[in-house]
Amino acid sequence: MKIINTRTRIALFAGAIVLFLQVSPALAGGPVEVTFTKWITSGTDMAGFTGGDVPGVFVGEVLQRQLSHNSHVGRLEAMYEVQAEDPDHSFSALIRGGSSLITGVGLLDGRILAGWRTGAQVHVEFQAMTNCEGAPPGAACFVGTIYVEQAPGQ
Repeated sequence: MKIINTRTRIALFAGAIVLFLQVSPALAGGPVEVTFTKWITSGTDMAGFTGGDVPGVFVGEVLQRQLSHNSHVGRLEAMYEVQAEDPDHSFSALIRGGSSLITGVGLLDGRILAGWRTGAQVHVEFQAMTNCEGAPPGAACFVGTIYVEQAPGQ
């Protein structure tokens, strides 16, 4: 039987603390940031890719869009789907909000309805851009972040 000395115990404990602190929020159950670049493919369909805490493929659909009388603001309802590289982190969220057609800023809120963290609240922020890296040339594109909270009961 081998006796572990105090220095070895301290080193093992410190190593465990470092590993614990390096666990990503996606694995630890805390809030998660999913970055995305998306573009309009046809009509109301969107495609793109995700990064941040959940890299993968982005698929979306605008379910409803309505412009204000002066066309400065648009009301949006959309379905965002993240097909994560790790299938256990894939999800679909229904989101509602709007965007400024003057600044290109969009703000939406919703919930995950299927997949990872079902029931969790999400907040989406995006900016309309031109020539997004990774998007087809000339496509209307957007760069943003999906903030995903913990699922209820976690």
